[in-house]
Amino acid sequence: MGRFRQKTKPTVFGNPNSIILFSRVFLYASYKTAFDYFLSMNLATAFSTCAQKNSQKIAMSFGEREISYAELLAQSQKVAAHLQSNFGVKPGARVGIWLKNCPEFVVCVFGILQADAVVVPINNFLKPAEVNYILNDGGIDVLISSEELTVHFPELSAARPQ
Repeated sequence: MGRFRQKTKPTVFGNPNSIILFSRVFLYASYKTAFDYFLSMNLATAFSTCAQKNSQKIAMSFGEREISYAELLAQSQKVAAHLQSNFGVKPGARVGIWLKNCPEFVVCVFGILQADAVVVPINNFLKPAEVNYILNDGGIDVLISSEELTVHFPELSAARPQ
């Protein structure tokens, strides 16, 4: 942030000490006609729009595995539908993700967002007691995890209030 302040002239966009103000002024000046459109867009709709426009392009790669935008969108929509129909996730509900670094993490993030729920990422290095604290404190009733981490589920379930 110090470099930003030193290289920016105060007369260009107003207050150079505020990156947020700088960004808002830039967006407003650049996209004045589409400003309301961008304000109404959230991450799930932005991703969906991007995925539809770039369906055959590679969205992400993990090792030798490549996933196109179309695949990522389809998988995340399945996650959203599954969360809503099988777990009763409603808009605004908090859903935890306790996964190691993998493509499924990204799929789950967009799936949760498409279900209009709140993503609560949980560090996979945390101990079960720490995860349980986050689950209780955050009001998380649905947790997405890998088979590898499910060995901790009995310990988590036992500590959850009934």
